[in-house]
Amino acid sequence: MDILKANLAALPAEVLESVARNLQLSELRCLRLTSKALEVKSSYHFGRTHFATVTTNMSFASIQKLESLSKSTWAVHIKVFRLDWDEEAGHGLIWGRERKPSKAILSSLPVMQQVRDIILRFINCRSICITTPYEHDHMFCPRVDMLGCSDLLGLCFILVAETGLALETFRLEMGSNSKDRVKNGLIHMEQIERPTFRKTFSELKELSLRLSVDDTPCDWVWKLVSEAVQLRKLDFDVTIFEPFYFEPLSLSHVRELSFSYMKISEANLTTLLQRCRHCLRSLKLFGTRLDQSWRGILRFLQNFHDLERISFHFLRVYRGTLPCAFNSLGDSVVGSSPSNPKLQLRRKGPSGRQRIVGVDYSGPSMRRVLEMLENAIDL
Repeated sequence: MDILKANLAALPAEVLESVARNLQLSELRCLRLTSKALEVKSSYHFGRTHFATVTTNMSFASIQKLESLSKSTWAVHIKVFRLDWDEEAGHGLIWGRERKPSKAILSSLPVMQQVRDIILRFINCRSICITTPYEHDHMFCPRVDMLGCSDLLGLCFILVAETGLALETFRLEMGSNSKDRVKNGLIHMEQIERPTFRKTFSELKELSLRLSVDDTPCDWVWKLVSEAVQLRKLDFDVTIFEPFYFEPLSLSHVRELSFSYMKISEANLTTLLQRCRHCLRSLKLFGTRLDQSWRGILRFLQNFHDLERISFHFLRVYRGTLPCAFNSLGDSVVGSSPSNPKLQLRRKGPSGRQRIVGVDYSGPSMRRVLEMLENAIDL
């Protein structure tokens, strides 16, 4: 056994790392316990794989764990900082009595300084993600040591503004089906205007917004987009109950664009798409409502020479009760062979009365495909 340990420990670090990549976590832990030399040589892969993401629900217990981790050698491996909202969010700390008149949590709380210091030790963190698995902001009995999901978003804005992280990705995965999801009064609007916040967003490469806003105005939503002037990917799934107007200032570099459940005018959407005409590779529209016919947009997209992938599902007009359909498309356009890609169709409705309400395509001859869709769409 000692000879085996010595032989393994003598392997070059690159070889041992290759071995480590093929081990399960439990096996890798056993390997690291074998000898100090093996522990050292496998540390990089172990840290990069199992400490890439850290998660907190802002409870006392989770913050204490973060504090310990931030002072360890593993802190340099952390790339993603996640705030997960659950029934224990904020537990063990007093939040309810320390709020602004708007009910937003004060940025001066000692715990906020502690979390700021923790994040600053994660010097290679490049992504922040907020997730909320539940449907309502306060589905549990409110306590003074409890945070709602809107609170968590407000706290996140404080942390971005006060740490100035060099982020590449920012994701809000807060769902979009709940009418009472994000409460504007709990969002720290002033944080969005701070130079450090704006600088962080100006360097983002990917922005994903999946949420529902409970009231208007909600200028802070489009402000997040308009500040992100270097975006390569935008996933915009925001349920707002009024038509949304985009200031398309930040989309000149976007390659992947996705809109879901949004009301927008044809003029605004055309202007927005024009901004990224020479770089757009992928376009997804799901449940999007337009004020006029979709034929104009399909015609306009035919001039996007770099477009490689499209996904159009449940397109609607403002006053339409049913999604637009591509019913004149037949089975002859359906296929999945890589050498002969064809449209993938989505049908919906009872047997015998199904409508084609969605299409997907990835491949060459995009202009011809868009011409086909323009002629086939049934308003």
